Amino acid sequence: MNIRQILRINKIIFYIPIGIIIIVFREHLINYLSLIVGIPMLVFSSESLIYEIIIKNYRNEYNRLGEETIKIILSILIIFAFNNDVELIAITWGIIAILQALKELSKSIHELTSNRKLVYLLVLAQSLIQIGLAILLITDPHEHVNFHLVILGVEMEIESLRIFIDFIITKKKQENLKLKEE
Repeated sequence: MNIRQILRINKIIFYIPIGIIIIVFREHLINYLSLIVGIPMLVFSSESLIYEIIIKNYRNEYNRLGEETIKIILSILIIFAFNNDVELIAITWGIIAILQALKELSKSIHELTSNRKLVYLLVLAQSLIQIGLAILLITDPHEHVNFHLVILGVEMEIESLRIFIDFIITKKKQENLKLKEE
């Protein structure tokens, strides 16, 4: 089992209960906003950085190592330096969300202009929506922080579900290949 598979299994195991807890108890978790926002952002960014290193993307001129490092630094600031200041956390969270959305937007535009999978049109739309929601979080933190906690919880659930479905599809493909070989 490689590192990527271990990270994916961890997401399925941990993200489902954490996502549910965040959604259900978001009103009470505002007092722990530094941890509730900072830790998942740190995990997401660290996973991305590790993945960039594993696939040796640093060899490419346009790699994402610096961007992922910035997101890690901002996440650490949220956890250790912002003392649960809702405005500072929300603004930083919004910046991290914009950076992530721009990464997906850039990939979508590349895929669409290369006449690849049309599904990237959905990713493009999702990225634009994420940027809009991040701007709302930055411009009016107190009004939108509860909503963004729900989004964070739902995002964790969707990510777990996506990984699980991908696992099932991959397993079925492997089984079909075995049947064809026999």
